[in-house]
Amino acid sequence: MKTKQAVFEALFAEQATANADLRTMRSASAIRKDLEKSLKALLGLITAMKDVADWKLLYADVNELVKAAKNSNLPEPKNNPPQ
Repeated sequence: MKTKQAVFEALFAEQATANADLRTMRSASAIRKDLEKSLKALLGLITAMKDVADWKLLYADVNELVKAAKNSNLPEPKNNPPQ
């Protein structure tokens, strides 16, 4: 019984440490918000430079990707009937 208790306490301490490490990480929402801001800034730069000769091809490629992303729709999740 003492051995089982010691193993449990070791696992509990390990999990507590892992939980503490997770709490120090930034949330996924915050990371996503920063990523969205960075992507908007990059797209703004590419759009601003679209008339510069060396940037025309990049702008055309990125513009097509943005159009494709806007036109793609994920299917709506089907509501599961209550059981």
